[in-house]
Amino acid sequence: MKMKEHDLKIIGVLFLLSLGSAVFARQTLDMTNQPQPNPSIWRNNIGGGFNPDVYSVGLMAGATIGTPVWGTRQHHDLALGNANAAWIFPESLRDTRLAGNLELRGELFGGAQFYPRAHYLTGMTVGPRYDFATGSRFVPFIDGGLGLSGTDIGKPDIGGIFEFNLQFGAGTYYFIRDNFAISVEYRWLHLSDAGITKINQGVNTQFLAGGLTWFF
Repeated sequence: MKMKEHDLKIIGVLFLLSLGSAVFARQTLDMTNQPQPNPSIWRNNIGGGFNPDVYSVGLMAGATIGTPVWGTRQHHDLALGNANAAWIFPESLRDTRLAGNLELRGELFGGAQFYPRAHYLTGMTVGPRYDFATGSRFVPFIDGGLGLSGTDIGKPDIGGIFEFNLQFGAGTYYFIRDNFAISVEYRWLHLSDAGITKINQGVNTQFLAGGLTWFF
């Protein structure tokens, strides 16, 4: 039976579609077989050191134990929380027992003094944190920071609303998932105005806190 011109056109279109599908499938297979970039935040495995340019955001809350030292006259017990963000640098001190990553962190915090009298406290701090690469889900760290604060705690230990804050401490992350960790931390928190007012004994208190952190 002689094929009509219309039939030939249909066969031609189907052939071109089949050829195009075969080429597309081959390209897709080639892309699948190619090595893919590692999307993990880790250089090797969890706790084995972060990849370059990892970021984190987190929340932390806890309470402090007032410690009257270095001239402080009263116990200042506080309840505080913060929101934080960090940029994590490439792994440093690699292949040593101190291998790990340096973070540059920023924190916004706020809360209140609940003993001996109710007063507010708010502020921000910026500083480094060093994360130790342990090769496990526990990633301990040490950190510190310096920033600005506002408070009406007042006499007898501080004389104005504007204060500087100095913080340093240590803690550990525990990674529940590849990019999500809980943390516990101890910090020393110091407030003073660097001599701007005559009343500058300062507030000294020890901060115990827990937190949640997401890495990406």
